[in-house]
Amino acid sequence: AKDHATRIQAASRNSSGHSSYINLKATKAVAIIIGVYLILQTPYNVYQVLTVIDKSIVKAAGRYNLREWLFYLASWHSVASPIIYGFFNKNLRDSVVAIVCRCKAMRFGTLTNSSILT
Repeated sequence: AKDHATRIQAASRNSSGHSSYINLKATKAVAIIIGVYLILQTPYNVYQVLTVIDKSIVKAAGRYNLREWLFYLASWHSVASPIIYGFFNKNLRDSVVAIVCRCKAMRFGTLTNSSILT
């Protein structure tokens, strides 16, 4: 029983180091995603608030299509998030690479019908 308790303590020490690494990695990913969200969404939201406060901004910015440009910038968050998730998730990266490699193989005819199903 003493040997078993020693092994459990050793395993918990090893796993706690690994879990703290995973938690740090997840925290970094979430922080980057929130930062990108703020960078891409904030200008549009500030513009919208300013147009409610001062209507002359709409007339001045209308010449440059500022609202549309800021809206497109905010929309890029939908593109950036999956890329960021993919950068931090090894399983997702490996899956995308496998799909791309299969598509290339199918395109150049080097993939057989039997290997498509596997």
